[in-house]
Amino acid sequence: MVDFLKIDNLNNNIAKSRPAFGLSDSTPTFVNIVNQYTGNQQNKNSNLPDNAAYRVLPTRNNTIDSSNYSKMFSQLSDFVDNESKKHLQTLHETKKLLSNNSNDNSTTIENLYKIMTESRTGGFDPKIILKEALKTLADPYIITQDFGKIPEVIIPQLITEENTRVQSKFEEEKNYPASPFEKKELLKTITPTDIDFNKGHTCPAASIEFDLADKKPAEFVRYLEKLTSPDKCVKTKIKYSNIADDMPAAISKLQDWKIDYKKLNADNIEITLRPDENAYPRAIIQEYGRAKDSRSVVDSLLQSTFMQVGSEKTYNSLTDLRSEDTGNGRGLNQEEGAFIESIVDYEGGKDSVTYMDLDENLTKINKYNFDPQATEAQLTETLNRGKNIMVGFLTDVDEKGNLVSANGHEVLLTGIVQDKAGEKFFKYNDTDDGDNYAPSFIKVSELIRTLHHANLPKDVIRKYIPPQRDARLSLIGDYWQLKSHNASAPVQQAQA
Repeated sequence: MVDFLKIDNLNNNIAKSRPAFGLSDSTPTFVNIVNQYTGNQQNKNSNLPDNAAYRVLPTRNNTIDSSNYSKMFSQLSDFVDNESKKHLQTLHETKKLLSNNSNDNSTTIENLYKIMTESRTGGFDPKIILKEALKTLADPYIITQDFGKIPEVIIPQLITEENTRVQSKFEEEKNYPASPFEKKELLKTITPTDIDFNKGHTCPAASIEFDLADKKPAEFVRYLEKLTSPDKCVKTKIKYSNIADDMPAAISKLQDWKIDYKKLNADNIEITLRPDENAYPRAIIQEYGRAKDSRSVVDSLLQSTFMQVGSEKTYNSLTDLRSEDTGNGRGLNQEEGAFIESIVDYEGGKDSVTYMDLDENLTKINKYNFDPQATEAQLTETLNRGKNIMVGFLTDVDEKGNLVSANGHEVLLTGIVQDKAGEKFFKYNDTDDGDNYAPSFIKVSELIRTLHHANLPKDVIRKYIPPQRDARLSLIGDYWQLKSHNASAPVQQAQA
């Protein structure tokens, strides 16, 4: 693990960067906190704006009593800073703290309380985790996929540690060669230029993070609590049918994706999710050396976890690379994004539906698989059920419908609105729109004209797509490979 204690002047570097993310002078230094990490020690209204935090969410058989709630709320309020107190009060007023729409029925406030009172794995300060969690729950539109610059003083040690890890992996592969059909981590020794970047390729993971914060605040905080606990993993119970039509097919798919699982009974299975081994150093950098307008420690850790799951355990948080079979080693494709959602959004599962057929050279739109009215109906029904929708669309389609390039982008639809003239717009979140921490809007007709795929609930797919067409339109597109990130990225590649 990276020994940041050997690096001179780190405290001065971090102190200078603190104003970018609002930490006080009393915040523990990066050296102190990483000392704990490398030493494997542990820490102990009516006029509200339109964002997710101000929606009163339904609870499910909530059994938390008022005295326990009051105790937890009071102690949390005493523990956090003034900004976080305001967010905590807002979430109290909207009953979002009472939401228990989580995999184990725990409430938002119970999971926040655990972060404060129970041990964190070395390197994580519960005050900072709570600050960023509350801020994100108050307004999920602040979530970003911008990695930010790594402080220069840390880079040499990061490179040394990573190259030692890579050499060890090379030796391991020599002794225990993997199957030629197995996806492999993109192993290579690195130089400073390999980790000197801002733009990340985690848009599907960031969209899933947003969806949790927006729709399931208790589950969002449960993930954070578990990932920063000494166990450093999240266990979640889902039905086999979320993954495939029957148990054998589900087990086979989980094994293909290298997912750790435990059979519970004839219907259910327990999944264990873990980020890659570079996720924790990367997250700690964001905790104490965060550049302005870059990801929070919360964004970093959750996105790393989802990228690792979707990439069949080939993701590297340090370089933002994964196996080369998809996107030349960057991002996730539409099937991978839908697979993650089927686990994280544990209520029924999702599949990816392809709306547009492209030619093999990705230069022409052959046809649309649905008429505009049917596409709008599928998306609208899903949104009306209270579900957000991850969609991929082409960004270079001219007014005549000609494909200029195969560049694409992935965003999350969060609603549908209508203006005074009757024009309908999809409301969406884009985690790759710079410092625009607010919802965006696009005409329904314009999105449908450029829409390539969307991840929909399986029961919506069954309602609108005949079974004989389902296999062709769902989880298809393996030949849509990304030619390059900047030039000809097919929209099936779920990335910015």
